[in-house]
Amino acid sequence: MHTSNVDAALSEFLLEGTFDAASSSGWWSEDSIDETMSRKSSMDMSTNDLDAINNAERTTKYLDKLYCMLEQCPTTIAAWTRNGTSFVVYNSDAFEKTIIPQYFKPVKFESFARQLNSYGFRKAKHHVNRSIVYEFRHSNFVRGQSHQLESIHRRRRVRRHPSPKAPAPPATDANVHAALVDLMGIVRTLKAELAETKAMVQSYLVAQDQIVQVTSI
Repeated sequence: MHTSNVDAALSEFLLEGTFDAASSSGWWSEDSIDETMSRKSSMDMSTNDLDAINNAERTTKYLDKLYCMLEQCPTTIAAWTRNGTSFVVYNSDAFEKTIIPQYFKPVKFESFARQLNSYGFRKAKHHVNRSIVYEFRHSNFVRGQSHQLESIHRRRRVRRHPSPKAPAPPATDANVHAALVDLMGIVRTLKAELAETKAMVQSYLVAQDQIVQVTSI
């Protein structure tokens, strides 16, 4: 790997093989990764088979772009590790703003990382010379072995159905009686307000008649 343009500390860090020798405790994944996938051998092509083929084609195109991106990306931003079994993003801001839009829809770096996770990639975060670098690895995503990309599959999301709501408890006589008492109280209040409003209107009409009589004299 060419590291002439890479910061000296990063270059030394990479050449020492720290990335490649990282312990498994430094890796994390949002979901458990299943590296195997069963395939149907039936000659009949059902709708599910067609969907699987379409998904496989989209997956291959995405991984082809990712592979091509790493081959052409400036090594100061992102590059393969020494033995080509993983790749490292040195500058996530520059990677997000200048590299991702050239190959994919513009997204945040976090969204890019989640997308890789859906394909089974594992991510590790390293602190190097007061900088944070991110390493991504998949057993079938290896430099010089692009033919293995076809064996990488995107995991399907499991849709969770909301649990049915518990039925409302049946109304009891006590509850019905309490509701009726509340309604009767509301009715009495409304009647009192209505009577008060009528009295105010009546007073207004009397005052208006008096004003008319005075002005007509």
